Amino acid sequence: MSAVESSSVLGPSTSQRRRRNGATPDDDRGAALLIALAFLFVAGLLVYVLIGWVGNSVMQTAKFRTVSSIEYATSAAVQLEIQNVRYNYHAATASPYNCTPGGGSSFTLNSQSVSVWCTVVINPYSAATRVVTMSSCLSSVASATCVASPYLQAVVSFDDYSFADQYGCTSTSNQTTCGTTMALTSWIIG
Repeated sequence: MSAVESSSVLGPSTSQRRRRNGATPDDDRGAALLIALAFLFVAGLLVYVLIGWVGNSVMQTAKFRTVSSIEYATSAAVQLEIQNVRYNYHAATASPYNCTPGGGSSFTLNSQSVSVWCTVVINPYSAATRVVTMSSCLSSVASATCVASPYLQAVVSFDDYSFADQYGCTSTSNQTTCGTTMALTSWIIG
C-alpha cells in the first residue's frame, strides 16, 4: 500500500486536519490560556502568602496591646503607691505586705488587675532612712511568686529628716516629717 492510500484508510493526518481547519502547523492557540492560568496561580499563591503574613501581624498587635496594658497598669499602681508611702509611716517589714493603692487586694486599669507588694527597710541614721521595694504583678499571681519574679519592681529611697535635721517619721507622721526627699533607686520591668 502506498503512503497516499494508507492515509485515506487511517484518516487524515494531523497536519492535514490543521490545514482543513484553517490553522497553520505552528499555531499557538491555547497558549494564551496556559499563560493566563499560570498568572492566576502565581497571583493566588502571592495572595495566600500575604494573608498569612497580615494575619500574623494582627495577632502580634493584639499580644502587644495586652502586654502594654499590663505594663501601664503595673506602672500606674507603683507610681500611686510611691506617693502613698512617701508621706506615710510604714514599719520595717521582713516579709512583703500588700500595699496595693486604694487599700484593696488589686488595682484595675485598662481591664488589667494588678497587685503591689512592699518591703520596708528603715535605717534612721542614714540619708536613705527608708528604702521601700515595690513588686507589682497581675493580681492572680501569689505574693511570694510576685516578689521573686515581678512584672515591675521599683526601689525607692526616702529621706525622713525634716529641714531642721530632725528624724520624725513615726506613726503620727505628716508631710513635713516623712519623705522630705525621695530618690528612685531602681525601676525594672521584668
